[in-house]
Amino acid sequence: MLVLGLLYLVKNNRRGLLLTYAIMGVGAALVGLGTLLFDLGAIPPMAWMIAVGLGLYLGYVPYGCVLFDRTIAALEIVATAVFLIYVSDAVAYGGSVGVVLYKTLARRASRSCSSSATSRTRRARSVWCAWCSAAGTFCDARGPCDRGAALPHASRVTGNC
Repeated sequence: MLVLGLLYLVKNNRRGLLLTYAIMGVGAALVGLGTLLFDLGAIPPMAWMIAVGLGLYLGYVPYGCVLFDRTIAALEIVATAVFLIYVSDAVAYGGSVGVVLYKTLARRASRSCSSSATSRTRRARSVWCAWCSAAGTFCDARGPCDRGAALPHASRVTGNC
């Protein structure tokens, strides 16, 4: 917080924008360097957690407010950062939901599809199973997915994955 507080002492907006980018870059480098050192066994887990936490803080917090304010001021336009922050948060939340859905559906599809299929067929079945799951339908117990599983409502489902 001290670093971001001191950033407001910079009166030149272009220089402040460059310093904001530098702070965010230092945060990213801290995460990368800390993880590399941890993977090499050079630092203990607690030091790695502190490095990653500080790096994420330095990279994320300026992005949420300071970066937009300094960008608007450096471009010398009349605007507010509220809409930009809202759009960036909406994209981030949408991306988070997308990752969770992808991981959930991919795990379900990979768990339920046959292991004897070729990789191309397996990928096609995974996509189809993910679609079935997203659409709220379930694979037929007699088909290639959920082989041997007894779904109570399998008799209502006519399609195979």
